[in-house]
Amino acid sequence: MIKRFNKIIVLTTVFILAFTLFANIANAEEDMWENYEENRARAVVLSVKNIEVQPSDFIKGKQEAIVKITHGKYKGQQLTIENTFSGNPAFDLHLKKGDKIILLLEFEGDKISVAYLEDYHRLTMVYILVALFAFLVILIGGWKGVRSLLTLILTVCLVWFILVPFTLKGVNPVFVSVIVAIIAVICTFFIVGGINKKSITAILGTAGGIILSGLLAMFFSQAARLTGLSMDESQMLTYAPQQIAYNFRGLLLSGIIIGALGAVMDIGMSIASSMHEIKQQAPHLETRQLFRAGLNVGKDVMGTMVNTLILAYAGTSLPLLMLFRAYKMPLVRVLNMDLVVSEIVRSLAGSIGLICCIPLTALIAAVIYTRSND
Repeated sequence: MIKRFNKIIVLTTVFILAFTLFANIANAEEDMWENYEENRARAVVLSVKNIEVQPSDFIKGKQEAIVKITHGKYKGQQLTIENTFSGNPAFDLHLKKGDKIILLLEFEGDKISVAYLEDYHRLTMVYILVALFAFLVILIGGWKGVRSLLTLILTVCLVWFILVPFTLKGVNPVFVSVIVAIIAVICTFFIVGGINKKSITAILGTAGGIILSGLLAMFFSQAARLTGLSMDESQMLTYAPQQIAYNFRGLLLSGIIIGALGAVMDIGMSIASSMHEIKQQAPHLETRQLFRAGLNVGKDVMGTMVNTLILAYAGTSLPLLMLFRAYKMPLVRVLNMDLVVSEIVRSLAGSIGLICCIPLTALIAAVIYTRSND
């Protein structure tokens, strides 16, 4: 009866939260766009007309569209814009009636003199996807789902408000990422699992795995003479307005630590939780027996978790891998490239930390669970 009552409360909370979230999306967007840059505005396409042009090296086609600004100071104003095609699908935006877009505006006094198409407006779909994610987490996880969402929000805030700003100011990115990782691990396990021996065990095991990943990445990045400048985004940072000499190898190590954190936390809690349940069901088990049981659980989890990290990095690099195959570059040359070696070090250092987290967590759990009473 109590479980049924709790389920009703959880479901009611889910629907209230979902309704509140969806109801406030429109207001939140409108407030955001009211404070958006003055030379940009959100609009909707009312009609589109294709215009025939003589193809040239720079213009392959053209559209003329009537749009209406939907937010901000000029809300309700209709404009006519031209949309040209260069033939490059990365930059061409094909408009149709009903599309939501972002305009770049130019002014003469207080009036709009001309408007240019900047991009599609995609945030509404992002809000809906986030709402769906939150709804399912709470629906399936109940109050633990609510706590999981809180830890997710906390982790995002740690990255956006601590890791990124301090790194931009020139603080050692490895030091900042370690601090962020420690706070995220402690808060996540204590909020989701409570302050108990199971959470403490998972924290210690996860910390060991992350430290090992960082040390391995540091050693091999130096030994392989990785620059940390293999990505376009890193190269663009050299022109950032802060005019700070960033530690790009440190940024690479920081990315490895943060990238491996989630998977190592997952396996650390899985081992600690499984061994806690084993000990509860078989309290007669000794330290060595409980340790072996934990290793057996870890072996089953290890294969899929290692694949998770490797496939995550491979997925983000899929176009690059296709490019290598398309131009038939020799495998030895590909494997020696700074960009590829950086990804190999990133994925394997994280995976090794994940693998070593298993026996470390199992050992800590076996000692803590058998030498103290729950």
